[in-house]
Amino acid sequence: MFISLSLSNIDRKITNQLSIMFFGYGLATGSELESLKENTSDSKALKLYQTFQQLKLIEIIQNYVSWYS
Repeated sequence: MFISLSLSNIDRKITNQLSIMFFGYGLATGSELESLKENTSDSKALKLYQTFQQLKLIEIIQNYVSWYS
């Protein structure tokens, strides 16, 4: 099992050996999206992933700070 905050940091040789992969939020832009495309053979699955609302950590932190200020 491999857990990483960045899909693009995992060597492609490792991801090629995995039979099951789970992806969380936050891979919708930049090099992370490119890595996701490389690791996903089903274009319908990728399109479905892109429909999920991506969490915006900065907004969450700002709301938290303003709530407790």
